[in-house]
Amino acid sequence: MTYRQLRSLVQFHLRDIKADAVDDNLVDVFVNEGLRQLAVETLLLEEKTSSLTYNSSLDGFTLPTDFIKVKSLHWQDPESGQHEIEYKTVADVYKKRNDWLNLNESSGDYLTPLGYSIHEGVIILDSTTTTSPILYYYKYDTALANADDSPSIDSEFHSMIADYALHKITRDTEALALWRDQLRKLAASNTKRAKTARVRFRGL
Repeated sequence: MTYRQLRSLVQFHLRDIKADAVDDNLVDVFVNEGLRQLAVETLLLEEKTSSLTYNSSLDGFTLPTDFIKVKSLHWQDPESGQHEIEYKTVADVYKKRNDWLNLNESSGDYLTPLGYSIHEGVIILDSTTTTSPILYYYKYDTALANADDSPSIDSEFHSMIADYALHKITRDTEALALWRDQLRKLAASNTKRAKTARVRFRGL
C-alpha cells in the first residue's frame, strides 16, 4: 500500500465514522507516527553499519538517525578476527578506561574493546580507540514522504498503520483494537519465520 493509499484509507474511515473534517497534514503526521511505532513494537527492521561517526567531544560513536535498539556490537580485530562486545553499565565502561589509563597505556596500545555502553546518544567503548565498531541494530522505517512511498513491512499489515492514525485522531476504540490485533498477528508471523530460519540453518 502506498503513502497515497494509506492517507486515503484514513480519510475514508474518518468519513465512515462521520468524524469532523481533519486536516491532511494531521493525517500525514499520524501515519508516519504509526510507521515509527510499528518499528518500535515489532523490531522487524534490521540494519548493519561499520561506519559510525566518532564524536570527539563525547569520545564515542554517534548512533544512526534511524536507530531504535542495539541487536549486537562487534569488533574486527586484525589478529583474532571478529568478536562480540558485551553491554556494560556506563560506570563499568569508564572504570575500565580509567584502569588502562592509570597503567600509563597509550591510546594506541589498547585497541580491542571488551565492553560498551550508550550515553548521551553515543556508543562508548571501554577502549580508547577511534576505530568504528560494527553495529547491528533495529531501526525505524524510512518516513513516508512521496505519494508512491511504501512501508517496508509485509503489505498485508499496511492497513494497521491507518488504524493507528485513525485512533490517534479520533480515539476510536475499534481502530485501536484492530491495531493491537494486527500487532499480535505480526509478532506471531515473525516468530514462525524465525523458527523456520533456525531449522534451515541447522540443516545446512
